[in-house]
Amino acid sequence: MSLYLQTKKNLSAARLLCVAALLSLFTLGSPGPAPAAPQTKAHHVQAVFLYNLTRFVDWPKSWAEHSDYFTIGIVGDPPFGAVIDQVVAGEQWRGKPMRVVRFAEPEEMNGRQCDILYIGSDRLRQFERFRGKLNGLPVLTVGDSPGFLEMGGMVNLVRKQQRIGLGVNLPAVRHSGLSISSKLLRLATIVE
Repeated sequence: MSLYLQTKKNLSAARLLCVAALLSLFTLGSPGPAPAAPQTKAHHVQAVFLYNLTRFVDWPKSWAEHSDYFTIGIVGDPPFGAVIDQVVAGEQWRGKPMRVVRFAEPEEMNGRQCDILYIGSDRLRQFERFRGKLNGLPVLTVGDSPGFLEMGGMVNLVRKQQRIGLGVNLPAVRHSGLSISSKLLRLATIVE
């Protein structure tokens, strides 16, 4: 009898999963409002762009050996939301599993390493405090706000019409001990 109830319970759970999957297909497949689709696509592109920065930036070997993970830190509410978690899931950087960690306050970073720190535009006013925690450490700071590079940020993902543009603050990158591939720099607007 208990085996029968357990089997019935498993079938009910499987049915619920199938219904949820079908509903999400209909939701994703429906045209919806015209602006939502390009915006969602742009946010996915931003998340993938953030992930792909790992291929064009070199961290000092001593820093890279400091942790068992390659960590992307997120401050605030980025436009790409949880898409970055999906993009990074199961990925590795030079044999290390990648992960995403969210920080609300600079103090949360004490004793925790991140290799990339993304600052959402909603938390730009706190960037100085976060940057103070990173001063001199090889952590790539990335944002998507006007003025981010002038505030000392390293990489700015700028939306230009239907594309994502790239700005790089080369002195800030060099000061942190990082180096960026010339391939990426050719595509970027450089701030000296």
